[in-house]
Amino acid sequence: MRWRPHAAPIRTASEMDAKIVIPPLVQVPVYRKIAQKVAELRHLNMTFAAIAKSLNVSKQLTITAFRYYQDQNPE
Repeated sequence: MRWRPHAAPIRTASEMDAKIVIPPLVQVPVYRKIAQKVAELRHLNMTFAAIAKSLNVSKQLTITAFRYYQDQNPE
């Protein structure tokens, strides 16, 4: 068995360079998730306050969702 000189380091798996790319999770905003439902309820003449209460979100979020729906679906 031949011995290595002391100047040569022993390379192990823990010393090897590795680059791992972990993409971030893309989360859809809540207003986009509820936009379709808000629009359906709004067309049934429900108020934003009633829609917000039924979906358990804020009134401002329902307004934002409805505006988003209108921007995506111009009629």
